Amino acid sequence: MISLLRRNLGYKLLSLAIGILLYGIAFVQNNPRVTREVVIPPDAIQIRNPPGDLYLKSGPQSIGVTVQGPMASIEAFRMQPIKAFLDLSRAKVGKYRAPLRFPTDSPAEVLVPVTAEVEIARKVRKSFSVVVRYNQTPPPGYVYSEPTATPPTVNVIGPESEVAKVRRVVGNLQNPVNGGSLNASVDVVAETDREEPVENIELDPRRVAVVLQLKKAPATKLLVLSANISGSPAPGYAMRRYVFSPATIAVSGPVNQLANLTAIEVPINIQGITASEQRTVSLTLPPGVARTDRNSNRVTIRLEMERMERISPPPLLPSPSPIVPSPQASPKTGPAPTATPIPTPSGSGAPESRPDTANLPKEALPN
Repeated sequence: MISLLRRNLGYKLLSLAIGILLYGIAFVQNNPRVTREVVIPPDAIQIRNPPGDLYLKSGPQSIGVTVQGPMASIEAFRMQPIKAFLDLSRAKVGKYRAPLRFPTDSPAEVLVPVTAEVEIARKVRKSFSVVVRYNQTPPPGYVYSEPTATPPTVNVIGPESEVAKVRRVVGNLQNPVNGGSLNASVDVVAETDREEPVENIELDPRRVAVVLQLKKAPATKLLVLSANISGSPAPGYAMRRYVFSPATIAVSGPVNQLANLTAIEVPINIQGITASEQRTVSLTLPPGVARTDRNSNRVTIRLEMERMERISPPPLLPSPSPIVPSPQASPKTGPAPTATPIPTPSGSGAPESRPDTANLPKEALPN
């Protein structure tokens, strides 16, 4: 057997070498080593080790790199979802340029080192009270107490532009089973004023413990809102009427306390006003009394003013002359005598008036 292997050993080794050489030539022809320019998109660059108090305000743009390797390796590199990464462990606020790094097991070899520029900004932190939201009707004769969250506040951390969009932090509580009390841990969500979730922010903590207690419903009563007017409008103006919106509120509280309540007085000062206006005012409820609709203690009032017309006094008429009755003639004696002035002696005053006796009857003549 050994003798057969040794027979023509030189030719056998030469044949083996030629076969290996032909295999290598065929492999290189089918998978040649090439150099290519590959464009790396931003979503194929992974950000690593960002500082805790900083965030990436502006990420890298598309970057072109020159790689070399077998054709199959170049194609494998193109198909990788993450082709490179940026290390931001030493990043500072502002523009930051860092070398683009490639995994050690990358199928292609990068010939020319490249860098990528990013913009780093500092995160802001703002605290919000947790609003517990639930949608459940309690059993008849019972109400839910105000839900409590622990911790009561949550920190919103992120870019200033994103944190500015947050209006509330909400914990959505699932409906209590059979309308009973509930004690659960819920996720919190940052929402805009349109109740849309805000992205690109962090919440600390992300979960809170919520307690929702079921208790017997207190007594309720409908109270009228009444304005306690003080002050005076500007001269020439008067208040015609006022209108509250809503005109009444439903309140709850101890029975003995509600028994003595019929209205809620709201102080309104109208000093110096000259035109109708609408105001938002706060209600002051007695201790232990609260609105049943869970709204804030604020209502609106419409003050309607009117201008008073000036009334002019009637014109003054001239005073009438006094009327002196004329003497009446006697049916028997004829016409009334008329007075004829008689001259007075010299040196006296006004003339003396004496009756004219020429037409008088004899019976009327003086003796």
